Amino acid sequence: MITAITCTGHRPELFALCRKWVERQTVKPDQWLVVTDVDGAPDIPDWAQHVQLSGEVGKVSTFDPSNRSLAIALDMVPSDHAAVIIEDDDWYPADYIKSRIDAVEKGAEIAGNRTEKRYHLPGRLWHIAHKAMPNAGCCVLGPTIPRRFSSWLQDPRSQRSFWDFFHRDFDLPVKRVSIKGAGYGLPGRAGGTHKIGEHHKKWVDDLGDFEMLRCWLGQDADDYIKLLT
Repeated sequence: MITAITCTGHRPELFALCRKWVERQTVKPDQWLVVTDVDGAPDIPDWAQHVQLSGEVGKVSTFDPSNRSLAIALDMVPSDHAAVIIEDDDWYPADYIKSRIDAVEKGAEIAGNRTEKRYHLPGRLWHIAHKAMPNAGCCVLGPTIPRRFSSWLQDPRSQRSFWDFFHRDFDLPVKRVSIKGAGYGLPGRAGGTHKIGEHHKKWVDDLGDFEMLRCWLGQDADDYIKLLT
């Protein structure tokens, strides 16, 4: 059994794409928790559950409010479910969940990859990041993990040691593409956009007609390009 979790805000165009990627999965989640800490419900399918958090959640300053939204959702995952985090502004192919849940069923407690493909839409820039620790958004968490992961999110000091406790498979194919700057706001909270700063010196210009975006996303690239018009 699988629970998908998406933290979102006032980003209806991005969430519509997110819903498209979730609903086309060859292995569909049995439950989808869509978490918001802003007023108003997103357009979710009948089988999904909207989790409306208090407006105070987004004002908590002890740690990233999007992490707090995720931690609350992880506590709602049934004990026999694996959890997959689907970010509202990222792209996922139809076999994304299957490519990770297979490893969980073979014994991995966390399955995903450290490497991340990133595309900054307004800047037409791309980057492949190789990180020592994986982004949770690149992984499926086996049934024993969600509540422990929730505790870790609320104590970021334990970030590096957290991953060392579990049997993990981080050598899976890179499937997800992290889309940056596609809309106003950030996953799970209102306000702000992703900006390319001095620390992003390895970003590469995407020459031509969104050549790299089309290489990674195929025809789905058009859905993101339309957001720029």
